[in-house]
Amino acid sequence: MLILVWGVRGIAMSIDKAFKESVKGYFKAHGSTTFTFSELKQALHIKPKHDKKLKKTLYMLNNYGDIKKLRDGSYKWDSTCGGKYRNSNNNHAGKKNGSNNGVKLDLGKLETVLCVYRKNGEHWSYTPILKKSTNAKLTVFKSDKTELENIEQGSIVEVKPIKSKDGNTYQGGKFIRLVGKSVVGSESYISLHNHGIKPEFSEEIMKYVNSLKEISQKQILKRQDLRHLPLITIDGKDSRDFDDAVFAEKWFDAKDNHIGYHVIVAIADVAYYVPKGSPLDLEALKRGNSTYCPDMVVPMLPERLSNGLCSLVPNEDRPVMAVHLYIDINGELQKHKFVRAVIKSHKRLTYDQVQTAIDGDFTDVIDEVFYKDVIAPLESAYELRKTQKDFRGALTIEKPESRILVDYRTGEISEAEAISRHKSHMIIEEMMILANIAAGHTLEEYIGMYRVHEEPSVEKVEDFLRTLDQLGVPYSPKINPEYITAEDFQTIADSLEGRKDKNFILDMMPKSQSKAYYSPDNEGHYALALTHYAHFTSPIRRYADLVVHRVLIEVLTLPCFGGAVYEEDEALEIGEQISKTERISEKAAKESMSRFMARHYSKRIGEEFSVRVSSIGAFGVYVRILETGAEGILSPRDLKALSYKFDEESHTYVGKGKKIEPIMIGTKLKVKLAKTSILSGRIAFDYVSFADDFDYDMQDVA
Repeated sequence: MLILVWGVRGIAMSIDKAFKESVKGYFKAHGSTTFTFSELKQALHIKPKHDKKLKKTLYMLNNYGDIKKLRDGSYKWDSTCGGKYRNSNNNHAGKKNGSNNGVKLDLGKLETVLCVYRKNGEHWSYTPILKKSTNAKLTVFKSDKTELENIEQGSIVEVKPIKSKDGNTYQGGKFIRLVGKSVVGSESYISLHNHGIKPEFSEEIMKYVNSLKEISQKQILKRQDLRHLPLITIDGKDSRDFDDAVFAEKWFDAKDNHIGYHVIVAIADVAYYVPKGSPLDLEALKRGNSTYCPDMVVPMLPERLSNGLCSLVPNEDRPVMAVHLYIDINGELQKHKFVRAVIKSHKRLTYDQVQTAIDGDFTDVIDEVFYKDVIAPLESAYELRKTQKDFRGALTIEKPESRILVDYRTGEISEAEAISRHKSHMIIEEMMILANIAAGHTLEEYIGMYRVHEEPSVEKVEDFLRTLDQLGVPYSPKINPEYITAEDFQTIADSLEGRKDKNFILDMMPKSQSKAYYSPDNEGHYALALTHYAHFTSPIRRYADLVVHRVLIEVLTLPCFGGAVYEEDEALEIGEQISKTERISEKAAKESMSRFMARHYSKRIGEEFSVRVSSIGAFGVYVRILETGAEGILSPRDLKALSYKFDEESHTYVGKGKKIEPIMIGTKLKVKLAKTSILSGRIAFDYVSFADDFDYDMQDVA
């Protein structure tokens, strides 16, 4: 196996690119043909000793979305990702698709579909809200008309499509329930439903959760008592669940020399309440993680746990999994110890409150004494860790992020804004990373769950470097797309200081890298330049962390119940499942945000905006409104009228004649907002002109 070294200071990660590409190429060459594991072995002449290598490669390709693992365990090329798009004509009714009056729908695994209910005289219909079925209409059965009589035109309803006699199309839909009176207010629910994410828990699960009791005194006495230490939680002002608490103090040697810092990271002990194999555990695995939309959260576990029993609220005894971390004066982790403990959070603080104190402005919440005793040691420990992070060549992208604030009572957008990250955010982030590193090292001899981030593909790096060239961003000629390190990316990021397009370019950087995933096989974390990294710090919202907690409890023989071990095949399946649910959640959240952005701008039709081109291809040109990060497509009609055509080699739109300026990623334009669709989450713009120089700082966001 080929060993490539990434990052500075010898961060090693093993990967066999040639083998992976040959397997990927075989699938691509055979299109829609399905293969079992045995068939692939025979076709690719894989020897028995390389079974594990092939299994791992299939796992990775499935995580990347290059291939699909089917229900029967076989594999096939994923044509939607591989460029061979599925027939887009399958959403129209009529004789062309082999039926008399049937409608073709691509439901995937959905059993029901959300529709817009419409009534035009005697013609009643449902229009499915599906990406590939926007023109399809399901007939309303006569038996449903009584229930629909009082439902308003344009309402969102849940419908069960009923198949036609041919078995390949749908003749109509059976009304199930009213979801909302219009698409406004239903944005997130539509996005969640279309990705199979259910906000509600079953009666069985809720009955189980409601039967759970708080930790008993008998169980508390078995744990390390940390209630006397001033552990604190630091979260966003809108947070409702507090699952991590931190503490730091100076660390002295036997001769009373200050040699570093002792840090404690305490995490809600979810494993205590959610035993492996329980109904609640199976539901958590099915969900994989919590999903965050602008106006709602779909938790992995019911709120009685996330906001109650497992929430580290102030002045309440709470069971935790804690890790004692000892870093030296250089920021290196010298030793660590995991324990099951009980804590009593001393304060619930927000990032803004902590940052205010760091800036020297003290209040009743954090006075000067509390700052010096509790906050300052955390700040000092962070500074040491930051030095160590810089030393090993980890990538740190610091830029504002866009956020939509939604009024929970009315569902109205109250504000769309850009928010910056402060030192208070970075302190907590680094303490969590430190705990995750300790977990990763502890799991080394056992079957656990790692957070894996592999090196980027050559193609993605080449695309990114080409864009830098087009934007006039200088970078070292020594950077090789085949061997680019996280430190190289950091050098590029640091060189952007002072540029007006800094945040725009930083937003492209993660897209040029590989997608992280979960696996029991440790392949290191490329961006963090770490050889061992496992998610430990949020088992209330990530199933991977719950697995890590259980394994640590079991292999370290920690007191109280909740520990478990996993077989390798079982862990591989879990890693595949939760990597998949993570991608699904991200898509649902992104679609929900797009629908809210479309709603936000629906009242501004005809206005002109300064934008940058954010993505480009044969599909067209997408641009981004800089003040919020909302994206929309530039009218293909305008591009054609301006004599532009896509040049695949330069990845730009070029016009006829040398005097016409090319359109490329990062190009600044003036556009007019033409139309929005809340239903699809789409925004469309008309071209106005190339833009004069414009300056956004905080607002030039992702």
